[in-house]
Amino acid sequence: MRQFYLCYDDLCKLQSMMPLAAVMAHQKRNKLHLSGDRLTYDEWVPVLHALSLDNSLCCVSVHSTCSAKTGNSVYALVGNQCNANSL
Repeated sequence: MRQFYLCYDDLCKLQSMMPLAAVMAHQKRNKLHLSGDRLTYDEWVPVLHALSLDNSLCCVSVHSTCSAKTGNSVYALVGNQCNANSL
């Protein structure tokens, strides 16, 4: 089984980056929940690569506090094992 957090840690090391605390925060619950606004373009690379290799996370949630032209927007991709209330 490919685990997101192990892959993410290895990919960060390969790119001479420190793993972000915001990404590693829900490691024990096997969930990924983060604010997309707080990651730079370069910080997304290992996150997305680790996600492409992962088959262990029960929930992936990315939210944004930026408002779209049509009003307030929150974007989330939530797995079938969890919901917004469990984050």
